[in-house]
Amino acid sequence: MKMRIAFADHVFTATLYDSPPARDLCYYAPWGNLAFFYAGYRYSAGLIRLGRLDGGVEPLLTRGKFPLRIERLS
Repeated sequence: MKMRIAFADHVFTATLYDSPPARDLCYYAPWGNLAFFYAGYRYSAGLIRLGRLDGGVEPLLTRGKFPLRIERLS
């Protein structure tokens, strides 16, 4: 499944993996946050990888607080 993600002046897409958490978009995370990583990361309990960004990570380098919109594309 593809998603469109928009915030500030950025619009990009991501692809969810074919896995039960990604299909349900239901997962346990201690703080309830959705996280995007732009570099390598270590495994942590409660952190479930749901998919990948389709393009570059440049939008994730934008600092600040913005409303976020996520839409299902397919």
